[in-house]
Amino acid sequence: MNKTGTQARFLVIAVVILSCCGACAGYRAVPLNNQPPAPLAQITVPASTLLPGGMHSHVFDPTDGLDITEVAMLAITQAPELNQLRAEARIAHAQAYAAGLLPDPVAGISSDRPLAGQPDAATAITRALSWDIGNLVTLSARQSVRRQEDMRVNLALLWAEWQTVMQARLHFLHIVHGRARVARLTEEVNTLRPLVAHTQAAVERATLAADTAAIAVSAFVDSARQLSDASVNLNAEEQALRLLLGLSAAEPLALVGDADLAPLDEAGTDNALSHLTQRRADLRALAAGYAAQEARVRSAILGQFPAINLGFNRSRDNSGIGSTGYGLAISLPLFDGNRGAIRIERATRAQLRAEYTLRLLTAQSDIAHVRASEHGLTTRAVELRTQVALLETHLLHATDAYTAGTLDWMTYLNLRQSALAASLDLSNVNESIAECHVTLALLLFRDTDQSTASAEGASP
Repeated sequence: MNKTGTQARFLVIAVVILSCCGACAGYRAVPLNNQPPAPLAQITVPASTLLPGGMHSHVFDPTDGLDITEVAMLAITQAPELNQLRAEARIAHAQAYAAGLLPDPVAGISSDRPLAGQPDAATAITRALSWDIGNLVTLSARQSVRRQEDMRVNLALLWAEWQTVMQARLHFLHIVHGRARVARLTEEVNTLRPLVAHTQAAVERATLAADTAAIAVSAFVDSARQLSDASVNLNAEEQALRLLLGLSAAEPLALVGDADLAPLDEAGTDNALSHLTQRRADLRALAAGYAAQEARVRSAILGQFPAINLGFNRSRDNSGIGSTGYGLAISLPLFDGNRGAIRIERATRAQLRAEYTLRLLTAQSDIAHVRASEHGLTTRAVELRTQVALLETHLLHATDAYTAGTLDWMTYLNLRQSALAASLDLSNVNESIAECHVTLALLLFRDTDQSTASAEGASP
């Protein structure tokens, strides 16, 4: 071979090697993040952040307090659990990508140099190129798996984001209602404290029996206990919201605005329920996973086709004689034949089908339960509002009469206790109704701030 031919061949080999190296990934160390969470005042969230369900953009400004939508926006961008799920989703995407790739061809070269003292013996050399072409048979099915898996992962992440948004809203309304209860109980405790002191002084003067005075003490202690329980529950809710939003445990939470979502009308709910399989991201994710499994079954069946490895070689022996040839290897499906893989994939398909059926039935049952609960709670709230309004009116007059000394403290105390109990009952019922609104919005995968048309037109 002349010098020019050798240089040209060397150049071709160099170009191939450099091209392969250019496609390789590089390594860069990524240290762990041990920094404390950023203060809320330093966090920025784009106004164009779209929440699941088709919400319009909303200005994020923590300086004037966080409303229920800003809390949801912060949850979407800052929630540590969501960031972990997004990292897991990238792994799933990478696995789906890897499953759809073809194997690389294999190039080889070998040299056999004769020992010294053998005249006329040349160095033998062999160059070979081979490729497993059997993967072409299942390529279409594996690419279908990849597409469906990508869709499944994206929809599963969307469902997790929607759940996080609704969890943030639940914490928001629990905190707002909890703070109102703490304020109401604090007022009650501060009002009863002088009354207890008054009755104790009367006992010391022997103008009031101790067992009678114990009624006032018992009312005070009961109100103080309720205040303590409400404060503990409120602190737990606040810490849960901070954790969900990725904030430090000492970050102040200034929450503003209404804690309740607009209720869904019956017609809109029925319409959303009839399109549940097209709306719910988790159901769509299960459907995509089932479609991916169908493709895996097809790939396993195609895998019965014998594996084929085709190669070409060019060689020169020690006598200097050159030759070219090819190699063909075909597996014989006598014992395995991919039968085990086919059974596994078919059984997995049956399991996914049963899981989808169960999830759909569970979703429909949960929606029916929440709707029934909302109707019952709404009826109860109407009754309680009438009772609370009546008791608050009587309490206002009774307070004036007690201050003027025309009403005994026992009657006044009983009226205060009745008004407090009714007020707390109404607060609990209103909170439960708000929970129903949030839960129903979650189960129907629609935001109650949007009209039916916009929610239907939004593509999750």
